[in-house]
Amino acid sequence: MKKVFEFYKLAVKKVFEFYQLNEPQILMICGFLMLSIGAFKISIIVGWFITGSLFIILALLSAWMAGRG
Repeated sequence: MKKVFEFYKLAVKKVFEFYQLNEPQILMICGFLMLSIGAFKISIIVGWFITGSLFIILALLSAWMAGRG
């Protein structure tokens, strides 16, 4: 039982470290996903157009943020 607890403790620590390092990207992905879902509620064509545009913006922002650090 103690090994399971130690493994769980280590796993949670790793997840929080990953989140701290990648918080801006995670928040951008979640925000763009919400915008994309909302666009598909309007229509399929608008949804695909918005989703494609957001993926391009996300790729550019992620590349820019990777270059900063």
